[in-house]
Amino acid sequence: MLTKPFNEDRLWKGKIQSANYKKPLSKEPMNLLPLTYHNGQYLIPGKEYNKMVQYYCHIDLAETYTHYSQKYWEGVEKRKLKYRQLNLVSDIVLA
Repeated sequence: MLTKPFNEDRLWKGKIQSANYKKPLSKEPMNLLPLTYHNGQYLIPGKEYNKMVQYYCHIDLAETYTHYSQKYWEGVEKRKLKYRQLNLVSDIVLA
């Protein structure tokens, strides 16, 4: 732990300190991948791994994508049928 100096006003200050810039913003800690075995092929289970899984892997997320995909492909089939009905040549006139 750093302690505050006694005569802080008499200490040498660089250009950055004398310019009185604002302190940098404190950000949320990053959730990084934990250490891995064999060049990243196997994750090491532990506290960091569990935290990452909890943060990034939502069960609902896969269900949402499945529902979205089903709706999309149902729409594709409807559009195909509509296109075929509009562009169907029912009466072929042979001359």
